[in-house]
Amino acid sequence: MGTYIPIKEPDQAFAAIINAVGTSLLYQEGMSVDDRLVVSIEEERVVLRNAGGSLCDLVMFGSNEGKVATASAAPAAPIPPVVVAEAPPMAGPDTAGLDPSELDANIRQISETSFTINRSLVEKLLANQSALLSAARVIPHEEDGRTVGMKIYGIRRSSLLGRIGLQNGDMLRSINGFDLTDPNSILQAYTQLRKADRLTLQLVRRGNPIALNYQIH
Repeated sequence: MGTYIPIKEPDQAFAAIINAVGTSLLYQEGMSVDDRLVVSIEEERVVLRNAGGSLCDLVMFGSNEGKVATASAAPAAPIPPVVVAEAPPMAGPDTAGLDPSELDANIRQISETSFTINRSLVEKLLANQSALLSAARVIPHEEDGRTVGMKIYGIRRSSLLGRIGLQNGDMLRSINGFDLTDPNSILQAYTQLRKADRLTLQLVRRGNPIALNYQIH
């Protein structure tokens, strides 16, 4: 399995990659995975350059066992295998690999637009971003040739995203004020998720603006 986040400009795409210590993180072109530079992110592969200048491919969307890097030129030193978005055993893709009872225990709805979430659940989700990103389809939405938000599809009420108030067809605009159409803002929003006590999602639902609020404790 693999996770690829398309943005309007190809060089602004994201990929979830499991690094050498087994942590799944989001990467963009120009960032480093261990000691390798991300040269390009394509729909079915990520191209990396090691310290010696040799290139290797990480193949996306392979078998459940994952795909390892294969060097296109002989590297100066052996490259440890890097698995792209290897999927752990899951209770279901739309629950981000978590058992539904765990979601019930860690998410509480206060009102139609307000929720509380246990921090332990947030930390577990951020530690496995590839599973989190596979919980729904996210597609950039354009108006007049400009990306104005990210539409999400494939959400059921019993899913992770459904349990935190999101609905099929919602268009996400921002998280805590960070614009989701700006790749740099997406990375900043992700960084804030690790330490924020409160989150606000601004979205458009059936043409109407809505704010979903979350308290993390």
